[in-house]
Amino acid sequence: FIPLSFHPKGTNLYNKGLVTMPVSGIDDLKVIAVSRILLDNFDNIRAYWVMLGKNLAQVALHYGANDFDGTIEKENITYAAGKISERSASVEELKNLIKGAKRIPAIRTTDYKIVKILE
Repeated sequence: FIPLSFHPKGTNLYNKGLVTMPVSGIDDLKVIAVSRILLDNFDNIRAYWVMLGKNLAQVALHYGANDFDGTIEKENITYAAGKISERSASVEELKNLIKGAKRIPAIRTTDYKIVKILE
């Protein structure tokens, strides 16, 4: 499961002035925490660092997320929705972020099979 942040720029809600700001990081963490509780039949909840930002994604690993997502060469969807953030990361950088959150980094397949634990 990938809980995606709402970015209002360019939406009808934004254009009508009903929503002017994206959700807060606190709201993102609440969604992840509640997702972990309610979606007990989902093994994996992703802290999508491209949308959350790398530091908040680290925190999300303590709020129920167990996947940090992976290296991305150039993410365009979030960027097109108005999110200004880093659009790529190296394996080494992601490994250090995950270790910084006191979690064990690993390389996995798209169906979540662990290929290699990173030291």
